[in-house]
Amino acid sequence: MKSMHKTQSRELLAEALGSMGAAPHADAPQAADRLLTFSRRVLDANQRFNLTACSSLEEFLSRHVLDCAAGFALLRRRGLACGAALDAGSGAGLPGVVWAILGGLDRVLCCESTGKKAEFIRATARELRLASLEVESRRAEDLARDPAFRDRFDVAAARALAPLPVLIELTAPFVRPGGHSLYFKGRAVEDELRCAARAMAELGMALTGREPYSIPGHEGRGELLLFQKTAPTPERYPRRAGIPGKRPL
Repeated sequence: MKSMHKTQSRELLAEALGSMGAAPHADAPQAADRLLTFSRRVLDANQRFNLTACSSLEEFLSRHVLDCAAGFALLRRRGLACGAALDAGSGAGLPGVVWAILGGLDRVLCCESTGKKAEFIRATARELRLASLEVESRRAEDLARDPAFRDRFDVAAARALAPLPVLIELTAPFVRPGGHSLYFKGRAVEDELRCAARAMAELGMALTGREPYSIPGHEGRGELLLFQKTAPTPERYPRRAGIPGKRPL
């Protein structure tokens, strides 16, 4: 997103949300207001503890908010922006907070094991009155073994968390049979897809869509990978905390 004055922020963000299909044009201005409030909260809290490497509002909107919105736009196009969604490794609330603001989902759960970050997301949900947003400050490996969360979500998502085989192991157990997972990846995903073949087979996840995506002013941003859960997740997965990353499938 190009440099903008405060008076332009709302209009430019709303225009971007509408043009990419992340929100209906009629709803985009209100969503833009709330996304700007969220973004400013992140940058303010970032002075006290690490939430983002971005130092300006424009950079945060471009690198993170619109990036998350691109994933939500894909879900809307496929009729999947409904039901319950899980955000694994949420960090500052990305994409969970963004998706809760954009609306349509009945429930958005942010899984963030770092206490300060989890509390930041909770405070943001209170301030923005995001009734659909929940937070669990536990590792995904542990949370996925809780019957209250396993096989309970229509969509699971992860951004910048881990290589694809690890992402699949961490998120597949949360997804109901027939549900989907969405991963945000860079432009070079072929090697990751090859390496993920075993994880896909073991965990019953099939690649059903891959879409190059971009945001205004950043053409060729990366790829969105959409998987569908075609078989139950074996009880032994995910392995205990830390193992999926150390010994990927």
